[in-house]
Amino acid sequence: MNGDIDFSQALNDRLEILNLNNKSISSRIEIIKNKISSTFVENSNFIKKNTDNIYIVSGGFFEFIEPIAQLLGIKSNHIFCNAFIDGNNHYKLDKENIMSKNQGKIEVVKKLNLDGTVIVIGDGYTDYEIKKYGYADTFIAYTEHVNRIKVSKLADYKSKSFSDIIEYLNNL
Repeated sequence: MNGDIDFSQALNDRLEILNLNNKSISSRIEIIKNKISSTFVENSNFIKKNTDNIYIVSGGFFEFIEPIAQLLGIKSNHIFCNAFIDGNNHYKLDKENIMSKNQGKIEVVKKLNLDGTVIVIGDGYTDYEIKKYGYADTFIAYTEHVNRIKVSKLADYKSKSFSDIIEYLNNL
């Protein structure tokens, strides 16, 4: 997440550790639901009002992200992330998915061909790369959960909460 090792390798390493199946995915979704940032919950009305302009482009997995995004009113067709292939009740990475590749986030945002000001909010180097390669106007380092110093130094703005991001957006 600091940009020190290649994304594809890091993703494969993470998946090996997880050793996922149907039951473990369901239980992890419940754990994640209980760990949604309080500032996201407090600002869910903002998210729902702006859902047409919100995209999730993540190195995470659709199976975990989509149920949480639904709670916040984010459209499923605005979610771009890795996905699993069911390998006989043992999930493995869909290596054909563009998000499993190095610079997958850049390719997705490029293909979205977004109009207007594009702001990327994230906590990792691959989020910053979207701006680095010219597909975003602003990169906000989101540090509520983790502050990667190397990534934060590259940010146009640093935010410790989603409320702070909303304030920033309202002042544009």
